[in-house]
Amino acid sequence: MEKKTQELIDQINENRKVDDSFWSKFQEALNMKVLQCCQKIEEQMYGIYEENNILIHENMQELSQVLKRISQLSNELQQASQKIASVYKSFCVQPEL
Repeated sequence: MEKKTQELIDQINENRKVDDSFWSKFQEALNMKVLQCCQKIEEQMYGIYEENNILIHENMQELSQVLKRISQLSNELQQASQKIASVYKSFCVQPEL
């Protein structure tokens, strides 16, 4: 009976070693898959960043051109306003007799 009990205990211990080995391999495989997944996500994220940077750069150039045109139009409007004011003043000035 003692021999049979020892055999059962040995078998249980052996099964535990197998379970432990399986669990370690499973964890390693799972860690590897998670790492690969994270790397793919990171690559996609940086790809999206690059695409966004290109779009932002294009939009900034367009904005710069629009602001430059607005500044030019503002200057033209100011000049036209000054000319109109000058013409108005010349009509309002009474000649001295």
